[in-house]
Amino acid sequence: FVPGDLVKVRVLEIADGKLWLTRRTDDLTRPPRRTVPLPDADALTGISPDEWFDGEVTAMASWGVFVRIEPREGLEVVGMIHKSNLADGFVSDPSNCIRGGKARVRVVKAEGTKVDLSMKDP
Repeated sequence: FVPGDLVKVRVLEIADGKLWLTRRTDDLTRPPRRTVPLPDADALTGISPDEWFDGEVTAMASWGVFVRIEPREGLEVVGMIHKSNLADGFVSDPSNCIRGGKARVRVVKAEGTKVDLSMKDP
């Protein structure tokens, strides 16, 4: 946008001389955030690094992608795929490697509450 452009917005709030706006046109209510307990590395023992899991992307960052998997019935774990484990070759933007909010991953390392995932073949 440049100064002078007309933009359609909705006023969310006016407080302390500040005007809070949004360009969203749909419902502003959001579903409650789901919390996933921190993983316990002991719960992941016995999982082979060759075993693949279908996961759901929960967040993205410039250094990687966070994915929720269910390695066992009733056990949900969120791990991170570092951008070096997204694809062969250099990855500058992790969002270029993920399509549709889903990822096929494997557990490569689990220590304490840190779970490292990979999309690369072993």
